[in-house]
Amino acid sequence: MESGSEQRGGGGFATPLGRTFPYARSVAEHERIEELFLVRFWREQGAAWRGYVEHVATKRRVYFSELSDLNEFLRLRLADATRAGAQ
Repeated sequence: MESGSEQRGGGGFATPLGRTFPYARSVAEHERIEELFLVRFWREQGAAWRGYVEHVATKRRVYFSELSDLNEFLRLRLADATRAGAQ
């Protein structure tokens, strides 16, 4: 079991904030779409947090200083993957 997560009955896991997610093991690999992202955060002395997100498959990297920019990149990339997977 990973640190910071708690297994619960019902086939899921709970985050430290208490939100429960079901396990995806019942979905065969060929029936699901997966995307892999690398997210890095850093803070220089006296400055705000910043970071980047990289889509591993395409190597596309977007830098951000607001979490809303990170969220928007993920939303758009997953929407693209959903459209591509539906074809």
